[in-house]
Amino acid sequence: MKNKRNIFKALDVVVGFAAISSIFVLLNATGAYAESSVMDTVTITVPTSCSITNTINTAHTAAINVGTYEDEIGETTFKVFCNDPNGFSIYAIGFSDDTYGNTTMKPSSTPASNGIVTGTATSGNTSNWAMKLSSVSNDYTPTITTGYSAYHAVPEEYTKVATFTSNTDATSGSSFKSTYAAFISQAQAADTYVGKVKYTVVHPANEAAPITPDATMQNMDPSKCTSTPINVIDNRDDHIYVAQRLADGNCWMMENLDLGRTNLTTDLTSSNTNLSTTITASTFNGWKVTTGTQATSTGEFIPLDGSDSTTGTAYGTLYNYFAASAGTVSGSAYSNDATYDICPAGWRMPTGGTNGEFSTLYSNASYNTAAKIRASVSENGAAFALVGRFYNAAPSSQGTMGYYWSKTRKSDTAMNSVRLSSSYFFATDSAGRNSGYAIRCILNEPKTISKLTYLQDFNNLSAADKATVAESMEDNTLYNLIDNRDNRTYAISKLADGNIWMAENLDLGRTSLTTSLTSANTNLTTTVTAATFNGWKVSSGTQTYTTGEYAPVSGTDASTTFSYGSVYNYCAASAGTICTSSNTQNATSDLCPAGWRMPTGGASGELKNLYDNYYTSASSLRTYIPYGGAGFSLSGYMGTGEPGGMGTLSYYWSSTYGNGTPVMYTMGVSNGSVTPANQTYRYYGNSIRCIAK
Repeated sequence: MKNKRNIFKALDVVVGFAAISSIFVLLNATGAYAESSVMDTVTITVPTSCSITNTINTAHTAAINVGTYEDEIGETTFKVFCNDPNGFSIYAIGFSDDTYGNTTMKPSSTPASNGIVTGTATSGNTSNWAMKLSSVSNDYTPTITTGYSAYHAVPEEYTKVATFTSNTDATSGSSFKSTYAAFISQAQAADTYVGKVKYTVVHPANEAAPITPDATMQNMDPSKCTSTPINVIDNRDDHIYVAQRLADGNCWMMENLDLGRTNLTTDLTSSNTNLSTTITASTFNGWKVTTGTQATSTGEFIPLDGSDSTTGTAYGTLYNYFAASAGTVSGSAYSNDATYDICPAGWRMPTGGTNGEFSTLYSNASYNTAAKIRASVSENGAAFALVGRFYNAAPSSQGTMGYYWSKTRKSDTAMNSVRLSSSYFFATDSAGRNSGYAIRCILNEPKTISKLTYLQDFNNLSAADKATVAESMEDNTLYNLIDNRDNRTYAISKLADGNIWMAENLDLGRTSLTTSLTSANTNLTTTVTAATFNGWKVSSGTQTYTTGEYAPVSGTDASTTFSYGSVYNYCAASAGTICTSSNTQNATSDLCPAGWRMPTGGASGELKNLYDNYYTSASSLRTYIPYGGAGFSLSGYMGTGEPGGMGTLSYYWSSTYGNGTPVMYTMGVSNGSVTPANQTYRYYGNSIRCIAK
């Protein structure tokens, strides 16, 4: 793990007046004179202040034909204002789509020969993307690091690209320009590739480079979190935390949340925070206080100075529960667990109580003593700091006690929490929601269900066992099960209607099957050979009722975070059982795994019931399930051409016959509306969302 360092150094303003000694004044006949004197000293310390701004920003956008070179792709002028007498440096790092480690437009550590005019660019790895810096003439011109005055490969890690060795003018600052170029080979796939460069000012000029994040926290790929600590960045304030997969199997932040220490300029939204609405930056910033006032209906948080000497981690910030829950748990009485909180999107507060995640972590042999759970990351501990709390007063107990919120309700007036000291860890504590406690976020990953591995295992459960499984599943929580036909893992969830649904679209056939579809693995009574099913895969629809057609769809729905899956015409969706234009029957067989089926449709079907009674807006139906939605993605459709409409609309097949012989009921979804009892011709390719029988 890279060592963590403070990037920015600032001094507090201190105005000191020395004590004034007594001055004795003697008078004589000829006049007044001073018998003695003393020098009074006034000391003013000026804080170091450095900032970077872009003053001119043009679009860095270009359409480049294959086999051609394009330079001067946009231009941005940056200014740096810094009064550090030892100067400053500018570091740059390249990444894609706000996600470190994403390879949409991957930077290259080695510049192509001859600038970037030659070389080979491959799909998904535009390694011939380059940057160039130039100084802007004034009295405070930075020195461009060797190589970056010409087009040079965009760095994958923070790299020093400019330096100024003295402090700048407070009015004009130091300025430099950046622009970009790319060479596109003949082999480059037609697509849109997005890359970004982040410039960071570091002072003094000889200070160490900033930390290069291993990943962005927002909707992070769980595979990036391993037993080796990594640096992850919260894109709401660019705060870097350490994260690690601990012995309980969960990925934890190894430091306390510190959101709000510096005023936010970015609103909290469902794309960056574990919530479904929006909290403006000004509203959130207004919750910062210096003392708690025992509030349950107003947000309060207090950033703390200092760190825990045992864990080596900063105390972070204390939040009352209104602030911790992003304003969603309010008032003196509340009867539910917290669904939302101020953890980054894709993360959440842990569950509490006897069977909660805090208890599970502590009961694990690796962390079952106060010393182990408090040990630093470098000592293989969980680094729980004695952060203290606030309760109707200034913060207290720092260094002697630690208090942490969970998402789990204890009573109408209290939430489950954690209390620890240097000698014990009490994972089943509780506290009134007016207290100010720390937050330790956990990656919101799909869980497993006891005794179930495959989706097909539902086919072997009795009705009583199915009820037990449903009862054990937490609301707004994802669980992982495997489809044994192609070993693809799907997330499933119990939605608000009480039914267990697949949380993502069926994607059977993306890779060719080697196993035939039978009643043992598929919701049908006959057999469809693997060769027959594989033969239904097409790249474009041909408006057929009588032959199976399906097409895997590329891309991911940003609102659900899951891939679009595949779209199937009804002959394929029904596993080859409804392949005429004159059918008047409901489907009794389909491509869902054994133990699952397509939902019913129409005016009284399961799709309409789900929407009308539980998810009554397009937003709630589409939102990612852990955020309280149903996760229906805009996966597009297939008509008489290749799949289209991805990100704009989608249709979901039901098992129910429509009012006309060529149609079946579907649910239509777009960004702004839902038609829960739509009807669609069976030659269209639509999505399938399976429901447990």
